[in-house]
Order: sequence, then structure tokens, then C-alpha cells
Amino acid sequence: FLSPADLHSAYWSYSRMLRELALFAAVLVISAAARAYDVEVTDKSNSEVEAMRDVANEDDTENVANEVIAGYQRANIYGGWLRRNNGKTETKNIADMERQAGISSAPPAKDVTKQIANIVVDNKFIHYGGVHTIPTIGDPEYGVLKKFILTYGVVGEFECKDFQPVHISVPADRQLIVFSASYGSTSHPDRDVTQAVVKYLVKDNAINHDGGVHTAIGDPEPGVPKTFRIIYGYSRRFTCLDFQPVVISVEEGLSLHVFRATYGSANI
Repeated sequence: FLSPADLHSAYWSYSRMLRELALFAAVLVISAAARAYDVEVTDKSNSEVEAMRDVANEDDTENVANEVIAGYQRANIYGGWLRRNNGKTETKNIADMERQAGISSAPPAKDVTKQIANIVVDNKFIHYGGVHTIPTIGDPEYGVLKKFILTYGVVGEFECKDFQPVHISVPADRQLIVFSASYGSTSHPDRDVTQAVVKYLVKDNAINHDGGVHTAIGDPEPGVPKTFRIIYGYSRRFTCLDFQPVVISVEEGLSLHVFRATYGSANI
């Protein structure tokens, strides 16, 4: 039989062996992952090795692998963001490596509003194969999952003469936006009445008025024939990830206007 001292010594030897095996396995896993990304994994300095050993010595055996992997990712992710050169520490693409390691915020998404607006044809934007395949956009972060976000307006125009009814509505889940409104004779066709329309004509997210708009917003030129014009619409937001198709169109008689489009890391 073993003495208590021998049992104690055997226990700690066995425990340390398990920790060392876990450390070795974790290093192999991370090294293989790095090679999969076609980058060079730099050799760790002695201090880095000792730091990782300290983690293994201080934590429970079942948590050693996770702690070591996390430490290794921070110390030597995808080729090592810390490189020793004549005793000096140099940084190499730290922001990119931090993003890939998932320990830093992503960069601002690329504004592609103009590029998207230029390829809208017949009030449709249809593209297959991923936004990154659009020549004027490209891939701002190669190898990183990205998100495309498009905010656009579905815009309509309405025109009527005095005393004619006005009936304008939008989908129930959208908010009616009055972009501009004018009311006047041929002498003053561009008289702006946008605020008056929003205040007196828009009700329950729609415009439904009979008898002429002058009965609601006033008559700027009594006795003179006038024309009421309004540009209205609503906004929508479309989101997709890399390689997903983009199919956006609007109802007949309406137009599609690109308000804002961005393309960047899916983590933002």
C-alpha cells in the first residue's frame, strides 16, 4: 500500500500530466486552424509559453483547454499579432486580427449608397451572387462575414385640381412620409404647403379628404384654379449576408429611391 504522502504526490503528478496534455492538444488545435487560413504561425517566445503554463497551473483541469486557447488566440492569432524583432514588440494589423479573434469592434461599414443608386434600373434592384461581386463595390474585408444594409424609399406622386378628392395610403406596417407638397395656380405652382398637409391632412397614417384640399389647409388664391401636388412614400430596410441574393422592387406607379446603403462586417 502507498503512504498518504505517496498518494498525494501521485495525485499531483497525474493532475499535472493531464494539464500538460490539455495544453499540448490546445496548441495543436490552434496551430491547425491558423494553417487553414494560409498564414504563418510565429514561434511563441519563452515568456508566452510560461504565461500559458501559468494558466494551466492555476485553473481546474476541465477549463485548461479553453483558457489556453483564449490566451493563445490573444497572444498569437492567425500568424501572431505580436512579433519580436531585436527585442522590440511590433504590431502587425492589430485591428484586423482583433476583429478575427472576436475581441474588438468591427470597422465602420463601407458606405455604398452611390454605387447602389447607380445600378437601380426600372425601379428595381436585383442582384445574385453576393454584393461583393458588384464591380464598383468589391469585397472590403476579404474572408470576413459581411452584412449588406439598404434603407430605401418607396415614393409616389399625386396630383389633383380644386375640389377633387385626395386618397393616399401606405402599407399598414409603414409610416406615411410627406416629402413635399405644393398648392397653387400657374402663377405660383410651387407654393410650399408641406407642413400644412402634415398637420391638417394626414390622419391615421393616411390622407383621405373629399371636397378639395383648400377646405383643410386654406385657399391661398380664392377664385383662381389651383393644382395640388404631393410627393409621398414610406421607407423600408433590407438586410442580407454575403452571397445572399438581393431582390427589391416596388409597386407599379411608385419609384424606388436609395436613401442609404452600407456593406461591412456582420458583427456591427
